[in-house]
Amino acid sequence: MEGQIYSLVLRVRDMQKCRAFYRDTLGLGAPLLDSPFWVEFQISDGGKLCLEAIDPKTVIARQESSPVWMLEAEEELSVQLAAYRLPEQKTPTIIGYAVTAYRDPEGNVFYLSVKNKEE
Repeated sequence: MEGQIYSLVLRVRDMQKCRAFYRDTLGLGAPLLDSPFWVEFQISDGGKLCLEAIDPKTVIARQESSPVWMLEAEEELSVQLAAYRLPEQKTPTIIGYAVTAYRDPEGNVFYLSVKNKEE
């Protein structure tokens, strides 16, 4: 079976905070679909990042997978993420890319992967 991943869904308790984080801090821009319970951002050709609002009392199972964004430059974004006081952890360079782990306001892990400048 051939195909592509259509979307990645993150379940969030605070939709306003997460919408602003992905739209403004990570720079995904205006959502394609925007409602109080479901928000979709375009993240690649045909791919979407979706935020699904859940009841704040809902217990969410441990996150099993994490999105990775490949970026040309990270400095400005790193400054913005630091302002949000998100934990960050540098991991070794992997095949010419520096990979940094972050957590969004809901605790969802995501990675930013930046191509090394010398390559």
